Amino acid sequence: MMWLWLALACAILILAVENAGHAALRLAGRIWLRHWSGRRRQVGTGPDASGDPDRLAEGAKIAMTMAVLAAGFALGAYPSADKKGLVVTAGIFLTCATLFGRWIPRLAASRWPHNFAPALTPLLELSAKLAAPLRGISDFLARAPKSLESRNTPFREDVQKLLRDGESEGAGKPDELDIIGGVMHFGDTVLRDVMTPRAEIFAVDASESPLDTARRAATSGYSRIPVYRESLDEIVGNAARL
Repeated sequence: MMWLWLALACAILILAVENAGHAALRLAGRIWLRHWSGRRRQVGTGPDASGDPDRLAEGAKIAMTMAVLAAGFALGAYPSADKKGLVVTAGIFLTCATLFGRWIPRLAASRWPHNFAPALTPLLELSAKLAAPLRGISDFLARAPKSLESRNTPFREDVQKLLRDGESEGAGKPDELDIIGGVMHFGDTVLRDVMTPRAEIFAVDASESPLDTARRAATSGYSRIPVYRESLDEIVGNAARL
């Protein structure tokens, strides 16, 4: 049964490589990966392999799934008469897959993400290319008519991921990145969410005395107050509270 152990060892190796690459890709950050990819292009050592980290991560997940399925098929070909041997073999595989195929690679990649990411990104790129047909089929089956808001969602998610990566790598201060994120969310705001109902508008009549206007403005909590003549339909100015 040497072929069985060889197949299981190959599955564990694939799990180890993909798990380490996936962890390193996530921890290294998009900004660092883009810089590294740009240096590769400048020296002519290879194409841009990190332009879409999400695609590489999905390719790694598909490769790990296929490796587990292949190992399951290999175990399924084990002689049915030797049930004890099948249980022992499956137990050894699960233990080794968990220890050497998942936890140790992830811990190592978490400790040295900038070392693992350049070495394993080309392998993740290969996995993404091999998994492209399966991903295309799943995208086709999940495709449905989308509204304008849903079509804009991927772009906004990409920007938000870049902002999070930028904060973790010191590319900007948290309050500055919050302002940019707020601008992104402001695009989803509808007019009625920022308008004040007519019955709740605080305004002053132009015929009021300056003293009365100052007293009302001081207790209103507003810094800019509309001034109207006779009704709110005729705004004649704006009063500022200092």
